Amino acid sequence: MKKTNSISQLMLERYHRGTVSAKERKLVEKAKKLDAELRQRHAELQKSEENLRLLFPLEKLPRLAAVKDAVIPVSITEPFSKEKVGKEQPSAKRRGFPETGTARKWSREKKLKWGFGAAAVFLCVFFSVFYFLIWHNSYFLTDKPSLELAGLEARARELAELREDSSVYFSLPPDDTASNDAVLAYDDSIRGRSVLRSESFFNNWEGTGYAPQGPAGIEGQVPPSFKDIDGLDWKITQGRLPLNEDFNAGSFNTSEFDHLTDNPFRRVTDSPLSTFSIDVDTAGYSIVRYFLTNRQRPPKSAVRIEELVNYFDYAYPPPMDGKPFAAHIETAAAPWNPMHLLARIAVKGREFPAAERPKVNLVFLLDVSGSMDEPNRLPLVISSIKMLVNELNSDDTAAICVYAGAAGTVLPPTSGNAKNKILAALDTLQAGGSTAGGAGIQLAYQLAQQNFDPGAVNRVILCTDGDFNVGISSRSELVDLIAEKAKSGVYLTVLGFGMDNYRDGTLKQLASKGNGNYGYIDTIEEARKILIEQLSGTLITIANDVKIQVEFNPATVGTYRLIGYENRLLRKEDFNDDTVDAGDIGAGHTVTAFYELIPLGAEIDALPSTDPLKYGSQVAWPGAYQDELLTVKLRYKLPQESKSSLLSIPVAVSSVRKTGEESADFNFAAAVAGFGMLLRDSPYKGNADFDSIFKMAQNAIGPDTSGYRQNFLELIKKAQAIMPGSPGN
Repeated sequence: MKKTNSISQLMLERYHRGTVSAKERKLVEKAKKLDAELRQRHAELQKSEENLRLLFPLEKLPRLAAVKDAVIPVSITEPFSKEKVGKEQPSAKRRGFPETGTARKWSREKKLKWGFGAAAVFLCVFFSVFYFLIWHNSYFLTDKPSLELAGLEARARELAELREDSSVYFSLPPDDTASNDAVLAYDDSIRGRSVLRSESFFNNWEGTGYAPQGPAGIEGQVPPSFKDIDGLDWKITQGRLPLNEDFNAGSFNTSEFDHLTDNPFRRVTDSPLSTFSIDVDTAGYSIVRYFLTNRQRPPKSAVRIEELVNYFDYAYPPPMDGKPFAAHIETAAAPWNPMHLLARIAVKGREFPAAERPKVNLVFLLDVSGSMDEPNRLPLVISSIKMLVNELNSDDTAAICVYAGAAGTVLPPTSGNAKNKILAALDTLQAGGSTAGGAGIQLAYQLAQQNFDPGAVNRVILCTDGDFNVGISSRSELVDLIAEKAKSGVYLTVLGFGMDNYRDGTLKQLASKGNGNYGYIDTIEEARKILIEQLSGTLITIANDVKIQVEFNPATVGTYRLIGYENRLLRKEDFNDDTVDAGDIGAGHTVTAFYELIPLGAEIDALPSTDPLKYGSQVAWPGAYQDELLTVKLRYKLPQESKSSLLSIPVAVSSVRKTGEESADFNFAAAVAGFGMLLRDSPYKGNADFDSIFKMAQNAIGPDTSGYRQNFLELIKKAQAIMPGSPGN
């Protein structure tokens, strides 16, 4: 879970001392104003209830008495006061009845007439009031504990917007005796759809009980970070807002994705070099699949095209010269714009046979905070780690540490032979408490250092939703901590779980700074892919700080655009600077990158023109390389080395393939890239649509032993169904 800036007792104290910021002052004053309105509303309802009991004695009206504690708005009838009861009644004449004494006696017919008339009037009034209560204003039929909650959806929305990352709870006393003291309260540890969690959430808050050898978890009857704004001294119970599903799914989706803007076309004459870090993360594809499977369009910033493309394995030739990887370039017409070219850079890492896999020392750092208490979080974490434990051998070791309100060691480094002991420790884990992620990271690296082996793979595997809110919790502090720990030679793998309140940007950056990789696990099948099928690539790093720099030939290329890798761009000077951090490649990993090229002379309409230079002329490019499109250069470091090596590959104009001659892997990867552009509604998607993307992927599906490519075809159909305004629909 994540620390937020919601209202707390400390903020109130600063408010009364006048030391809060203008934004915090505005938040406190607005909350108190809403609290006053709620109290006034409750007082009015109590008064109207007294009026109703004077007008309609419930014991004499069995139908109305069946509705317990029914009240009626003051505006429905003139208020009655107790002083009027028992006073002298108006005379018969004033009431409109025939006077007694000298007046003639009522006939039987008159009595029946007046009786039926009075009964009719009474029934009309009764059923009018009953109809109004039942069908038009069910708000007034709620019992007292929910009286303060009903109809407050708009207020909840307003309060939630005050802090886009804080949830709103309306706290109520445990019984009716103190109902007048009900106030608004904020829970800074539970956010988003937590408002509509299951009834088990409202039971007594319990400690984690997860760390028999470490510090105990935070325990008590109230979530540890729950604060009310008036310093209530009675035990708070949390009420659940009656929000509809549409409101809940929209305003309360609190997942965090870093903003991305599509790379634009650039003129070769202005920027002949393009430099970026490789990226082997695949979390983006799993996140997109999660949204589409749940019939939601993924946020544009969640669609990272390079992670969609790199999710799939391709039949790239492995290195044959002893290098850690091999690079291959293929160029053909761009499927979404036949007038453009599409250049694919393909990297294939060296593979390790299972018998040659080096020893691994693993530390499982597991988030067991309250936000992980959902089926697709901690239970899925435990099932996933169990699969990996079963793959360990006698030379390997595994340790388990966890964090919630505090960090603790569940299992010290244990041999892979003692699988039953490791599995039993996993079964003891329970979720609860806040999220001291910084303390957990420090403890995990401490355990890794204690069991460090220079000849082995030393790695921390972090499983979390990324919501850190205790101790070191800011993104910059966590990144600095990971960057410092990475110098120890311990690598980091980050696995994300859950979606509401998910911190994608934080987790991706932690993995990047920790010399590791980042995956998102939404199903047990995805866990099997990352931790079993790609075990060597996940655990064993074969090359560090891998950078790619492409130099374009201005004699043949007018403009270019890198597709994806928006958050992996580097300065051109960074390519030769060995102190600049970049991505790592694991054993057997494949990395794919696409450039869209516009040939020289055809780029005139692609970019707006610029004024001629005043103090310098355009460079006159020699014609010595008329037969080349570009040159791809790669730099990398071997593990435990600090000096990089260079690999350079020129690409000839004659190597451009004709339409229909592209490889199946080229077409399938291009289809995935086009799919990503459609999801992002990219301005560079050209004439791509879901139908053409589906056909291209279907024709290039090739060998698909795991069924991932077939699942991609199903994903295209799901996207097409929920994006009716997109091309191809």
